[in-house]
Amino acid sequence: GGGQPTPRLGLSVDDLDPRFSSATGIRGGAAVVEVAPGSPAEKGGLRRGMVVTELNHRPVKNRDELMKELKGAKSGEVVLLRTVVPGGGRGLQAIEIP
Repeated sequence: GGGQPTPRLGLSVDDLDPRFSSATGIRGGAAVVEVAPGSPAEKGGLRRGMVVTELNHRPVKNRDELMKELKGAKSGEVVLLRTVVPGGGRGLQAIEIP
């Protein structure tokens, strides 16, 4: 694993580990492994350990899918990320693309 961070958003994500999926019941998505301080991702409320399961109400299967969608987003656009925290609940984060 070890995804490259997106410099624009300050977000680094990775595919879910199969053991993680079986332990948590979270089947699809991208795990947040790093959030740069002061970045749009941090301002939007993303934190390490969250799992992004949807982008703009569309399911995200894995890291590559999320990255492709984020790369295609235009500057100034606000994207909605549905997140799950294992054992902690669900959230919806709005991130403005710089």
